[in-house]
Amino acid sequence: MDYTKKGYRIGLVIGNVEDDFSNQVCKGVMRGAEILGDTVFVFPVKYFGQDESDSVDMLQRYEYQYNNMLTYAQSHSLDMILFCLSTIAYRSTPEEYNYLLHIFKDIPVLLIATKSDEFPSVVYDNESGLREGINYIIKQKKCRHIAMLTGIASNTDAQERYQVFCDVMAENNISVPETMIVRGEFNDKCYPLVEKLLKENPELQAIVCANDSMAKAVYSVLNQYHFSIGKDILVMGFDDIADAASMVPPLATVRADAALLGYRGIMEGHSLLEKYLEDPSKPLPPNNYIVNTTFINRESLTGVKQKEKKITEEMLIEQKETIKRMLHMNHMMNICTRDMLMYNQENIGDYATVLNGLNIQEIDEVYIFTLPKPVACYSNKDMIHSSSLYLKAYRKGKDIIVPPAQEQHIEIDRLFEHPCFNNGQKTYFVLDIYSREWQYGILVCTLPHHLVHYTESICFHMSMAAKVMDLFHIQDGLLKDREDMVRKLEAENTLLDDISKKDELTGVCNRLGFMSKANDMLRDHVGQRAIVLYADLNYLKRINDTYSHAEGNFALITCGQALEKVMGDHAVVGRIGGDEFAAFAILQNRTGSEISHRIKQMLKNINDESHKPYKVSLSIGHHEFIIRADSTLKEVISLADEQLYKDKNMKPPFEG
Repeated sequence: MDYTKKGYRIGLVIGNVEDDFSNQVCKGVMRGAEILGDTVFVFPVKYFGQDESDSVDMLQRYEYQYNNMLTYAQSHSLDMILFCLSTIAYRSTPEEYNYLLHIFKDIPVLLIATKSDEFPSVVYDNESGLREGINYIIKQKKCRHIAMLTGIASNTDAQERYQVFCDVMAENNISVPETMIVRGEFNDKCYPLVEKLLKENPELQAIVCANDSMAKAVYSVLNQYHFSIGKDILVMGFDDIADAASMVPPLATVRADAALLGYRGIMEGHSLLEKYLEDPSKPLPPNNYIVNTTFINRESLTGVKQKEKKITEEMLIEQKETIKRMLHMNHMMNICTRDMLMYNQENIGDYATVLNGLNIQEIDEVYIFTLPKPVACYSNKDMIHSSSLYLKAYRKGKDIIVPPAQEQHIEIDRLFEHPCFNNGQKTYFVLDIYSREWQYGILVCTLPHHLVHYTESICFHMSMAAKVMDLFHIQDGLLKDREDMVRKLEAENTLLDDISKKDELTGVCNRLGFMSKANDMLRDHVGQRAIVLYADLNYLKRINDTYSHAEGNFALITCGQALEKVMGDHAVVGRIGGDEFAAFAILQNRTGSEISHRIKQMLKNINDESHKPYKVSLSIGHHEFIIRADSTLKEVISLADEQLYKDKNMKPPFEG
């Protein structure tokens, strides 16, 4: 390998980059790489140790497929690996953890946020800021009944923070009963653990959380049971994530700058790599580089309301620009989906068409690599074993290039040495292309940091394109052997039709399916009384931002189910936009007002039973009419849309 180049090729293996911590680590690494001139390849992996059989959320049952990114990260065309092990292995067994720790053979490794006796690492000072905060709770707030909500014992950060808690309590002569310590996953889904603390410890005065995500769960449960945070029960977190200061009340925490952790990681890694290359026979010294932490006191401990920050004109401008970018990105994703659903026989294998659909200005480079043939992976341990990929097409700027067939083959072990990546300092994200258990390949693209939250959306769109093209290939093969394979052909055609007309998330029709079925009903029921509904899920963005995209998905699914159940069997319901639904039915004895009321009542009942920390609700507009021969769907939807805006103006405030 040529080490005379200006910058190095450095891999960053990290957990879900849409999580606050991982996202900020990426930000720091990207900033450092730009200064150093290094090219970074980010491999977003999902929680190793969670497989299909123990997944609670069926929508996430195949996310173990993301762990195939570890195969590509082992390519010897990378000079070094920055490994954020704790973000992907907090559920792993000791054996799995040790396996991951030694997976990168002959590639220098620097750990981020994990200590090791064998590898160099950049880690937080887990003691000073946390110690100061706990002492404040004890000495200033006079609390003695203090609980800790921490991660599982195999998580290094969780264990170190737990030990600091025990040490400070002992120094203050305060015993800690077993009921005051609970362990769970290092995220905001640990509601049962918080409820357990409340039930078993009626004298509870304060809860120390091992990170801010856990503190979010504490807030939700305390609010549910009407505790005043900062007065009835004090709450402290760790990390100072982006929205800690805007929580209600603002969360007292330990400022552990994840962006600084990532920045320090690539800076130290680059320096170590320079020395390593002078004599590769010597392993990297297992030094620990410490990133300081600071106690940040806020209302969740003080109980004193802070002055609200004045919203400046610059802040408003920045917010408008963020919304503008988000709307543009959503629009481009919708266009991409539309184009992929318009494939026909002429588009089979046309990856250039796929890239044309993903024509987002801020994504400068996109590369599609496919496996020789789709590979089935059935658990997070069954990583792909193919040694090669095929570069089917790529886009640089506005130019889309399809390499000649004889130039497409590339060995995975030399993947990141490919000439397409030798264009100066860049950060590339290596994304999975899969559908259910089937692996199709990877997509490698540049992304500015403010678009990193769209990695999953891009992954889903490219995976859908690969799946559709694969189905067309199957269909083409069936047509060549029509007599013997007619049954299989019908099954594949049915599946293809279902993909094109069904919304995969909610199970109702997508825009294409709704328009098709509703137009058929208009044509076949001239002279009959009908109704069209146009509905909008209230506060989807607030639910996504506050509680996660999984909760936003739950809200969308709930609305689709409520609409289908109330509208009945002789109606068509469709999701026609991100948070927009439409329905069409022939009316019997019901009125539009009755239908709208029943839908809203059903959602209210679901809210009461689900005990979610937010309310799922729809704004609904409807239009009743007699179908004429010249009636058009566009006309009646437009009239329903006018009523929707009237109902939207009367929607209740966000509850959550």
